[in-house]
Amino acid sequence: PYLRLNRYFYYLLKRRYPLEKRYLRTVTVRYNY
Repeated sequence: PYLRLNRYFYYLLKRRYPLEKRYLRTVTVRYNY
């Protein structure tokens, strides 16, 4: 599971910048609704 977590974290870090805006938008929408 360690490797899996590492891969997951790496993927998140790699796709953090482009997904940050999307995530923030989804979060705001969820909070708004």
